[in-house]
Amino acid sequence: MKIRFILVITIGIMVSLQSFVHASIQKEPIEQLIQLAEQEQLPLEKWQIVMKDELDRNRAHEIARKLESYFPASDINREETSQAEKWTASNLHKKTQSTETFIMIVPKNEQGGIQISYSLTGERWNEQTKSYYHAKSESVTKALFTTNVKKFACLTLLSDDKMNKVYFFEKFVEKLNVQALDRIQEKDFTVLSGYTPYWEQTIPGKDSLMNIQLAAREDASGNTTMTIGTPIIITEY
Repeated sequence: MKIRFILVITIGIMVSLQSFVHASIQKEPIEQLIQLAEQEQLPLEKWQIVMKDELDRNRAHEIARKLESYFPASDINREETSQAEKWTASNLHKKTQSTETFIMIVPKNEQGGIQISYSLTGERWNEQTKSYYHAKSESVTKALFTTNVKKFACLTLLSDDKMNKVYFFEKFVEKLNVQALDRIQEKDFTVLSGYTPYWEQTIPGKDSLMNIQLAAREDASGNTTMTIGTPIIITEY
């Protein structure tokens, strides 16, 4: 009877663990990062998703037409230089206080492809924001990007507690099972680059593949800005 009881408990633990792992895998990196920040009570300053792609230049007119149907005409700006034609569109969603920005660069060089990028940025995260993010991410990907799209997620946290810097690195490295690959350590500035098995997208690192960066910078007032990105941080830190 005792052996049977232990076996039932063991199976129950294994099922619970598998459910937890499965739920983590289903979440996108930005959701996992925000969840970790909330668990550790680290105050959120900004979150950002950026998608980048390179398309055949023959698709420039198609993308421009889709852009005009996706954004209000008043929010679209077109510039032309001797090197390229640049389309920019930006829109603020008031209910979630999220800003979406699209950029398309069409080089004058006929041999070059067009570069497109889309970003969604906000300062708060709740169920309404999450639903808006998923809807936008899915619709934009289908309308404007290919299967080769590269997706970057970034989270910025701000604290006036110097201990949070050490805690930030320790907890995120532990909970994301990060293998540290490179580290830059200065007086008020630290950057760690590494690899986590949680996320598939990677880029070539110094000696091996990497897909996560963590950075912390202290200012003269004693505030610490902590930034984490995958596969790299693409904002200022």
